[in-house]
Amino acid sequence: MRENDYYTWAVWKSGCAIKIWHALLTKRPPLDTETTQELIQMLDKAEGILVIPEGEETWGDKNFEMRKQEIEAIRKALPSYFNSN
Repeated sequence: MRENDYYTWAVWKSGCAIKIWHALLTKRPPLDTETTQELIQMLDKAEGILVIPEGEETWGDKNFEMRKQEIEAIRKALPSYFNSN
């Protein structure tokens, strides 16, 4: 899918990390340090793919504003998550 429709691929792939973090922020289960680091890295990678490759055409928002806003909201919520566990 990545080669055929980068935008759709990036939205779906970044959505995985976003959905996991939304679930964690809602349920607030305790996480060990290793899992926490892996999940933060997953969020970082999700953010990193939210750029349309140069020369690539897309039908969607080239800036991925909605996804970037979701990631920003998660990052703002992380301190309260860690302080509550």
